[in-house]
Amino acid sequence: MKNASRLIICILIPLFLTSCDKESVLTIKATGFDYNAVVSVYPSINSAKAILVKSLKSEPQIYKVRLKKSSYGRLELSSKGNLSFWIYLDEGAQEVEFDANNSSKYPVISSSSKQGMEIISYYKLEAHMLKALNDSMRVAKEMLNNSTPETVTQAANNYNRWTELKGEQHYNIVKEFAKGNPASLFTLMMIEEDGFLGKHGKGYLALINNLSNEVKDSKEGKNLIFEITKASSRELGAKMSDVSGTNPSGKPFDPKILKKVNLFICWLSYDNDCRVNNAKLVSLYEQYKNRDVEFIGISLDKHKKWWTTVIKDDKLIWPQYSDLLHAKSPNLGSLSTQRLPYMFLTDQSGIILSQDLGIDAIAMDLETYLKPGPLPSL
Repeated sequence: MKNASRLIICILIPLFLTSCDKESVLTIKATGFDYNAVVSVYPSINSAKAILVKSLKSEPQIYKVRLKKSSYGRLELSSKGNLSFWIYLDEGAQEVEFDANNSSKYPVISSSSKQGMEIISYYKLEAHMLKALNDSMRVAKEMLNNSTPETVTQAANNYNRWTELKGEQHYNIVKEFAKGNPASLFTLMMIEEDGFLGKHGKGYLALINNLSNEVKDSKEGKNLIFEITKASSRELGAKMSDVSGTNPSGKPFDPKILKKVNLFICWLSYDNDCRVNNAKLVSLYEQYKNRDVEFIGISLDKHKKWWTTVIKDDKLIWPQYSDLLHAKSPNLGSLSTQRLPYMFLTDQSGIILSQDLGIDAIAMDLETYLKPGPLPSL
């Protein structure tokens, strides 16, 4: 039996379940897990109360749980690092088999549901198509861990390059999976997970168009087409979308404030990463405030007092705007991803020059676009 520290398996069912719970019979078979392994089933992704918490055992275990409908859920493993996977839960009788020896790729090795087997085939395809990249990433990570002060920058850039290539490969994996599974809703789930959604927008729209009518015309399909269209407006060379909201004094955004180069910062007042980022931005702003550069904050907050208090406490003296609609803000999607802080550069006409910037990359990009003469072509 494989030794492991405490292992937690959490099956999280998404929020789009309907009312009227139904009794579902779930049979779990597990191989290779130690006595600390636990399976937990939650009725929604945000629920704090599990509807099932049981230890995994070698012999088959049969449980009755209350589900609102068959749906895709999330499987989370916590042992020597956190791993997260998708899983399908059927409202009727369902058998799922776990294997600890396969846990780093996908711990579910069989499912009685068609959708469950589709997920298994996706993870097998992913493991196959990412093998060479993962090998290169392991080498790059080892080089980074063993780097010296003289080589750490080069090693970090090399590792980041392989990480970006891995993210890019997601599109090819989804494309290949969709060819063999045109009637699978899981294709839509995987498209939505792509961090380069806007960059691959045209390809994904063509891919969705080749799926079955049932999938393409589903609520999830129509919503995804809408989201891809919004994400495409964030790509390089596109004109940025209109800013929704006002400044703390109630005045709407006016494009006339734009300078030669503009850094837009999408953030939240109560997010710790955003607060850390704010401190670095304050220092950066002092370096560029007199060089035809403007910083512009776009808050995705809900409470005006929280927003304005942090503006004052963090000494954010550049223009700030918010519609105080939080997750319902049109700025989310059209200007920003859900990963905050999100930062991008534009020219004076609002054309996007750089996007999804890390704090360390901003100065280099600003220097590039502040050089005398016309801005570099994209």
